[in-house]
Amino acid sequence: MNSSVAVIVAGGTGSRMAGGIPKTYRLLNGKPVIAHSLQAFSEHRQIERIIVVHHADHQALLAPILADYPKVEAVLGGQTRQESVRNGLEYLSNVSLGGQQADSAMSPRSGVPSEQQNVAHGAQINKVLIHDAARPNISQTLITRMLETAAKAALPVIPVTDTIKHKAGHTLDRSELVAAQTPQAFDYATILKLHRENTDAVTDDAMLAELASIEVAFVQGDAANRKITTEEDLKMMQSAPRIAVGNGYDVHGFIAHEGDDKTIMICGVPVECDMAIEGHSDGDVGLHALTDAILGCIGNGDIGHHFSSDNPQWKGAASELFLKEAIRLMQQAGGSLSHCDITLIAQMPKLSPHRETMRASVAEICDIDVSQVSIKATTTDHLGFIGRKEGLAAQATATVLL
Repeated sequence: MNSSVAVIVAGGTGSRMAGGIPKTYRLLNGKPVIAHSLQAFSEHRQIERIIVVHHADHQALLAPILADYPKVEAVLGGQTRQESVRNGLEYLSNVSLGGQQADSAMSPRSGVPSEQQNVAHGAQINKVLIHDAARPNISQTLITRMLETAAKAALPVIPVTDTIKHKAGHTLDRSELVAAQTPQAFDYATILKLHRENTDAVTDDAMLAELASIEVAFVQGDAANRKITTEEDLKMMQSAPRIAVGNGYDVHGFIAHEGDDKTIMICGVPVECDMAIEGHSDGDVGLHALTDAILGCIGNGDIGHHFSSDNPQWKGAASELFLKEAIRLMQQAGGSLSHCDITLIAQMPKLSPHRETMRASVAEICDIDVSQVSIKATTTDHLGFIGRKEGLAAQATATVLL
């Protein structure tokens, strides 16, 4: 069985970037630069394995990112880009044959079950795409285009649109020029042989094919697939955040207290009340409503979908667990909570004295500043079931930046 593999090169230090964090791990539109490439290749149905070649000093930065991408294996890079790519290719050669890694520089990431690492290792690698992690805008279309080329070596290119001047003082004919991109596609056996035989410094892998007189096919690239080199490049790629607004509503009835505890939980705060809350969990209407509002912002179901009342695991559970999970899912989707507004509707107990304590509680659970939390309390002027003191309700609005 033939297989297609992606090797993502992330071994550089990003010395031309400010901030002390390598460009590969800087945030771009809410997630690390490298995560954009990992997601694109992970979602492509023809890519069976993904190898990330990384710098030894960056393992702590890479490890939490890999947790979301089970198809990815990590390999230590070398002193140069060329050495790093060769490490990735040699690693594939070892494990694809079912053998052991030659040395510690080529070892799979820790924490991944061995059976998961061995997926498709017995397959004969047919094609390898070599991609720079600093090009985060890789599209599914371009990946497919590179996989479909029949050439032993192929390079995505785009036309040069600027006028190019030579330092000697003359103008080059831009109709004869193209700008090279990644991922570059190769027959695996061919590119492995080229890397083993040639240690001359090259700026990309297609140069090895050129030096060996192997024809490199030009494939239409993608203008959006630009490389991040400087701080300005990163700023230009940042898109304006998308604003999502979600709303949630929750209601619970009152029942008689059981035991000595005469409090109910509202927005994570115990409040004295003559009646107890009827509910599967602790019945915190404020946190339940906010949980639904945040899930609504990312289109990920509702609290009942994630924490069914039919599941005994959630019997009497603290509702902050539900809210924290909604926050985690929101962050996983690339979102950040900008503001939340909760309205508590109850004839009893009196809630206004607890407003600031509740704001602080919600802010702590959501890991945001208290200024980003609004809590209001109102009654129904003795109308309806709330007015008859049969229960209470809450509605919440969440604003998320995506």
